[in-house]
Amino acid sequence: MSFDIPYPPIYGGIIDVFSKIKYLKDNGYEVILHCFEYGKKQKNETLLQFCHQVNYYPRKQVYRVFFSAIPYIIKSRSNKELLANLLLDDAPIIFEGLHTCFYLAHPALESRKKIVWLHNIEPQYYHNLSKFDQNLLYKIHYSVEAKKLKLFESKMKYATYIFTIHPDDVNYCKQFNNQVYHLPSFHLFDKLDIDIEGQDYVLTHASLDIVENNQAMYWLVSKVFAHLKHKVYIIGKKPKKSLLDLVSKYPHIHVFSDLSEEDYNLFVQKARVVVHFSMQNIGLKQRLIKSAFLARHIIVNEKMIYHEPLKSICHVVNEASEMQEKINELFDISLSEEYLKLRKDYIDNFLSNEQNFKKFKEIIEI
Repeated sequence: MSFDIPYPPIYGGIIDVFSKIKYLKDNGYEVILHCFEYGKKQKNETLLQFCHQVNYYPRKQVYRVFFSAIPYIIKSRSNKELLANLLLDDAPIIFEGLHTCFYLAHPALESRKKIVWLHNIEPQYYHNLSKFDQNLLYKIHYSVEAKKLKLFESKMKYATYIFTIHPDDVNYCKQFNNQVYHLPSFHLFDKLDIDIEGQDYVLTHASLDIVENNQAMYWLVSKVFAHLKHKVYIIGKKPKKSLLDLVSKYPHIHVFSDLSEEDYNLFVQKARVVVHFSMQNIGLKQRLIKSAFLARHIIVNEKMIYHEPLKSICHVVNEASEMQEKINELFDISLSEEYLKLRKDYIDNFLSNEQNFKKFKEIIEI
């Protein structure tokens, strides 16, 4: 059950959902997909290439559910037709994110195998959004939503299994359920594919419509990129006007938005240095996974490091001046055979869809 239509897979959480669907199909499983339709995304026939059946449900409008004690992201995804469809078979149910868990505790599903796959600790994520957003109404909304989500979390005791993308979330979730496991995000890559030479630019990439990412990008531009002599490319969907206005002051910095996935990957692959900066250490970092497979040198701050082994393939710096120095240092340095082996080992040990799917099957016994 997906919180959004998982095609095209153009942002972190949906890339993970679509990749799991594809991997299930490739391994001989029939997938019945339930997903919510909202925003500009529409029904997509391509999903029928990967799913036995696709059911779409409209997400409720905010004014209909805003004053409910149940969090908006969950209540807006309640639908009686969804429950009826879930009862048509006895297949295991994957609830993608807390967003889709409205029926997790429903008595009619008591005997079912129910898997909750968490992308974030949502109360923490929304609490942080309330700190980052400058709009007072949004700040209030995010703060209230965080409190509601905190109360709703206890319903995870009704899950048969919980999987977390962030390893630190395992211990947090064990207060609700003993069957909690860490599995990294699934993705769309098969092998390491780096352009050894690269082209003469520095790159950063993220979904720019997300408040936290916009704030992080604003910091990078003003504190780091503004002081570089190299060309800098920023790629990501829906950049905010405030960011575009800032970038317009610097002729060596360019923003590219709404690229095709192929072009996006080429930008990452051909950059001399890729930089990632995060304001909070939670959730999946699909953009970092993309860089692990495609990028040359990778620079991150500490909050991008979601588990210790990542430090073997990234340069970790936190201060703006150190980041500038590290970019300049790495820009003309070739990748060593030793480093390429470290990168391949990291991918094989932690980012292998095949290995992670095997673990998933063994745990839930399908």
